[in-house]
Amino acid sequence: KTALFAISSVFHTITNRPLLNLLFTAIFHPLAPDSAAGGKAVIAAPGIVAVDGRATGIMRVRVDAPGQKGPSVYDFGKDNGGDRFGGNTTVDRIDDNNTDAEVCVFVLSPALADLFESTVCGEVNASLRTRANPYRSVALACLAGTHGMSTLQSLSVLAIDAALTALKGRVVLDILFGKGVKSTNGIEANGSSSFGTSATCPNHMVEAIASLSVSVVTASLADNGIWQLNFDCVAAHALLCASVGDDSARSTAAKLIEHRR
Repeated sequence: KTALFAISSVFHTITNRPLLNLLFTAIFHPLAPDSAAGGKAVIAAPGIVAVDGRATGIMRVRVDAPGQKGPSVYDFGKDNGGDRFGGNTTVDRIDDNNTDAEVCVFVLSPALADLFESTVCGEVNASLRTRANPYRSVALACLAGTHGMSTLQSLSVLAIDAALTALKGRVVLDILFGKGVKSTNGIEANGSSSFGTSATCPNHMVEAIASLSVSVVTASLADNGIWQLNFDCVAAHALLCASVGDDSARSTAAKLIEHRR
C-alpha cells in the first residue's frame, strides 16, 4: 500500500517528465532490464547543476532538452559526459586528474533509458538484455484484484490514473501496450532482440485494458447479503486515458465493459 501511494504521489507532484518516463517504463513496460545478465553501468559526475553559457556564471538546475528523434528520455545518468562501462569499474576512471571529483554510479537508469528508446524511438540497442517485467505483472494483478490483490485494487487504480494523467499521449500507450515487443522471454540464445515490428503487441494491450476494465466495475457483498455492483469513476478515467488514442484498445475496452455489464 505504501508503494502504491508513493507512486501515485510521485506522478502527481513531480514535473520532471524524463524521470517520469523512466519510472513508468520500470513499472508498466512488458520487459525489464535483466540485471543478472550484467549490462552496463555509467560512472559520471551528477551533473544536476549547469552553468549559464552566456558568460554570466549563473548556476541553474540542469534540464535536459527533448531529443531530435523522440521525447526526452533521461540523459542524466545515461551518458552525462562519463564513460559507459560494463562489469567491474572504478570510479577514478571518470577523472584521472581529480580523484576527489564527486561521482555517481548509475546502474538501472542506462538500461531503462535504452528500453524506453527501443520502444518509443525504435532504436534497439543490441547490448540490451531483458526479461519479463515482474512489476508489471504485480501492478496489473492489483488492478484486476487477482492473486489475492483485491485489497490493493483501489490504490492501484489511483496510481495508474495519476501516471496516465501525467504522461498523456502516444508515448505512454507505447510503453503500456509494449510497442514492438515480440517476446517477454528476453534476449534469445542466438542474440536476437525481444523487439520485433513497430506494431503494438495485441496480448500486452489486451492484458492492460482487461485489468483496467475489471477495476471499473466491481462486485461486493452488502450487509444484507445482496451482491451490488460498484462503479469506480477514477478507474473509468484511467481506462479512457489508456484507450482514447488507440482504436484497438478502445474497441477492446468497449467489449470488455459490455461483457462485465
